Amino acid sequence: MVGGMRRDCRLGGGGAEAKHLQALAEKLGIADSVIFGENLSGDAYQEELLKSHLYLLPSLRDNAPRTMMEAMLAGCVPVVADRGGPGEIVTDECGFRVPVTTPRQIAREMAQIVLRLNAERELLEPLGKAAHQRIATEYSEDKYLEKINAIYCQALGK
Repeated sequence: MVGGMRRDCRLGGGGAEAKHLQALAEKLGIADSVIFGENLSGDAYQEELLKSHLYLLPSLRDNAPRTMMEAMLAGCVPVVADRGGPGEIVTDECGFRVPVTTPRQIAREMAQIVLRLNAERELLEPLGKAAHQRIATEYSEDKYLEKINAIYCQALGK
């Protein structure tokens, strides 16, 4: 427990780094605080999101990650690499974008943000609400259709 709250981390997917991260957690002596290899779906997935505070996404390849948007809808504060979709979706008002430099520097900056949010927990609620609001309003079905229609109108010269 940190500050009276769970400090468990969950690796939400496999990927090429999963084995490396599990070995690193063992080496650092924190493996008991990290949940590996448990895929969630349906209600269990939603319940876990609602218990979570942060969503970390260091990926440089995601366009519009559904899991990130689901986490934001659940009130998780996103901490993402400032590249592609996540860099466009996340704003300073609802989360954190880390400049893409070197892998080591990205990891350092993400870690600094996590430590800051642990020290300044009063930031979590307003940022989480803003993250929810960002997705609920800017990425709704109606907003999507509105943007697609505007693109077609522009292409047709209307």
